[in-house]
Amino acid sequence: MALPHPTFGEDVSTMGFGEADIYVGEHLALGDAVLCVTQPTERCKNIGRNLGQLKILKIMHRLEICGFYASVIEPGQVEAGCPIALKHREQSGWSILRLHQFMFNKLDDTLRNEVISLTPLSDVWKSRVGTMHGRMTRGEPLSSSLAEL
Repeated sequence: MALPHPTFGEDVSTMGFGEADIYVGEHLALGDAVLCVTQPTERCKNIGRNLGQLKILKIMHRLEICGFYASVIEPGQVEAGCPIALKHREQSGWSILRLHQFMFNKLDDTLRNEVISLTPLSDVWKSRVGTMHGRMTRGEPLSSSLAEL
C-alpha cells in the first residue's frame, strides 16, 4: 500500500538504517545541518484514523517502528536525497530501539535511573518515563492509544 507523505508527521524520511542504528545524543549531518537525536517518537492513534487503518499503531509497536525526534544544533540547507552521516556518537548503550523497548516492555527501576541520567535525552521523554512507571505500578495499560485498539 502506497502511503502519502508525510504519513506519520515526519519532517525527514530515511532508508538504510533503523531504530537499532540510531542512539540518543548522536549528532547527524543532514545536508549542511547538524541534528542531535533526543528521543524516540511515541505515535498516537490519529495515524490509524487518518489512514483508515485503526490497527496500524499496534502493528508499528509490534514491529518496533517508532522513529525519533532530533533537535537542530546547526541550521543548514537540506534537500531531498542529501546524505545523512554520523558526526558524533556520545554513547552506544541506548539506541532508539532500546529506549522504545524500555518504555513499553522493560520499565524497571534500575534501567529507569540509567535512562533518566542520559543527558541528551529530552526532558519531555524523561518525564514520560515517570508517567509510564506510575501506570505500570498501578497495573494500567502503558499506552492509552494502544489499549483502545
